[in-house]
Amino acid sequence: MESPSENPFASPMVDDIVEANVVVAPDEQIRRDHIRHEKSIKTIGVLYILGSGFTFLICLVALPGLWELMTAGNVGGLELAIAFGVSAIIFGMAVLQVASGIGLFRLKNWARLPAGFFSALSMISVPIGTILGIYFLYLLLSKKGAYVCSDEYKRIIAVTPHVKIKTSWVAWTVLITLLILLAILVGVVVFEFA
Repeated sequence: MESPSENPFASPMVDDIVEANVVVAPDEQIRRDHIRHEKSIKTIGVLYILGSGFTFLICLVALPGLWELMTAGNVGGLELAIAFGVSAIIFGMAVLQVASGIGLFRLKNWARLPAGFFSALSMISVPIGTILGIYFLYLLLSKKGAYVCSDEYKRIIAVTPHVKIKTSWVAWTVLITLLILLAILVGVVVFEFA
């Protein structure tokens, strides 16, 4: 016979509760163990999207110079081809940076490779670019980074939507500062060529 405290209609989840201490399900524990890494990879994605905005601005600023080269007439075909080639490479890198940023934000595994390329490329900017590049490469290429971008982890995210991490005020401050700087830069470019 059942004891009076047992409810035959209770959810199977009741078995996970032991003496008022909730036993964390394996998927939830995995998410808690990886959520900081997940948030960091998504942040890299946002930074690459913002960085591509700066790259697109460089392309926009270069357009009048390219136009001047084309119309000047005293520039040889080789110089003009080089200028267009460099501009096309910069524009292509901006497009790839946007794609990899969006991919990282969505935790797509394919985005780790181009993001790793941009992280390695940023190491040229000594010392801050080097430090950030090394840290980004660690986040992207580590075992946790590979797992966070896997299909298995996406399944875990789907079954644990209640597991969240609070964004610190420092991260919000940095993001807002970057957005303000981007807006100022866009304003300067627009007013300069208007």
